[in-house]
Amino acid sequence: MAKIGGYLVHEAAKLFPLMAGVEFEQLVEDIREKGLLEPIVLWKGGPKEVLLDGRNRLRACEKAGVKPRFTHYKGDDPTGYVVSHNLHRRHLDESQRGMVGARLQEVLEAEGKKRHREGVSRGGQTAGKGRPKDSSVVDPPQSKERRPPVRDQAARLVNVSGTTVQKARKVLQHGTRELVAAVDAGILKAELAAQIADKPKVEQKTLVRKIAEQPKKNARAIVRQHDRDQVSARIEAEAAEMPKGPFRVLMADPPWPYAKRAGDGTQRGQTLYPTMSLDDIVAWAGEKLRPIAHEDSVLWLWITNAHLVAGDHVAVLEAAGFTGKTILSWDKARMGAGDWLRGQTEHCILAVRGRPTVRLSNQTTLVPMVEEARREPSRKPEVVYRLVEELCPGNKVELFSRTDRVGWTSWGAEAGTFESELGL
Repeated sequence: MAKIGGYLVHEAAKLFPLMAGVEFEQLVEDIREKGLLEPIVLWKGGPKEVLLDGRNRLRACEKAGVKPRFTHYKGDDPTGYVVSHNLHRRHLDESQRGMVGARLQEVLEAEGKKRHREGVSRGGQTAGKGRPKDSSVVDPPQSKERRPPVRDQAARLVNVSGTTVQKARKVLQHGTRELVAAVDAGILKAELAAQIADKPKVEQKTLVRKIAEQPKKNARAIVRQHDRDQVSARIEAEAAEMPKGPFRVLMADPPWPYAKRAGDGTQRGQTLYPTMSLDDIVAWAGEKLRPIAHEDSVLWLWITNAHLVAGDHVAVLEAAGFTGKTILSWDKARMGAGDWLRGQTEHCILAVRGRPTVRLSNQTTLVPMVEEARREPSRKPEVVYRLVEELCPGNKVELFSRTDRVGWTSWGAEAGTFESELGL
């Protein structure tokens, strides 16, 4: 236990972060002018009295030069006392209460273990073989109703959901000191902070600094931009030469650009990866894709609803030297984001150069749409790979790939992020 004013501090008192900065200075001035209006609470649950409630008031008294007044807690639930008094006293948002709940969960778990050890010590053994027959320790009747998990008990005490406590605990366990402090101070929400906690420590500190420096900017937008910048840097650092070819079967998923309507303040139109302008994609198709395609080859070009309607694929196919023939549509089984309508489909244009060989069958020619639940962003469905493999013989390459698949050459800065079901 840490000490304040010569007193050891009860663990429950540490559930709430100490005041700092302007808030603490205001408390000091208030006590200097009016004196200490609410006494500091001590509790003697062991050989020595400990500070149960009033850490900030005691610190403020010391700084203001005011003699503190004390009172004593007489009950048997010091943790519950601290939580109930401070929740009403402090104006905390949901995420801040979640952080209190996460710390409270740890305290409740420790108290439960202590009670268990004390029960074992008094009874020799809690149950079963070896327990003294004349033991004076009587087990309390077991309730038929199971107690909720400790996490949910803590959540109920601080008036938040168990999920909020879970996210806050992730921040406590994996977040940097700066990240924890940002949630405690109400700068960051627990949900977003839990996502940041998955990142390396250096990135966590960088993001907290960026968010603190831009208080008027949406924190989630700052994190999204940071993620895109990280991917962009990785692409520049890892950009590989195009495979040699020539390939008879090519699949490409270029990072099409997205834009929102003017005045749209939502997150629609934002991506988790860097995009290319249409001009850059057209240039890439002519300078990079075209030279590695066999004179008799098939190209499968992934495209989204908006770009298909805009006809953006026409210039790309022309630059690559291919002629569009038909479209395969993918039903993702779940709705995604959208502008005018929420999208649930993505499309793959089948285009040819020369006279490529294909293996036609009912299975390959009667499937204008495939259905498979979407997975991670930009990850394509297994059923399409299998269809292409059955329909199109020859060596195969996937460009802007995120999946390694047997029998295919993969190219892209994020190639190998996933393995296919027939994986390596």
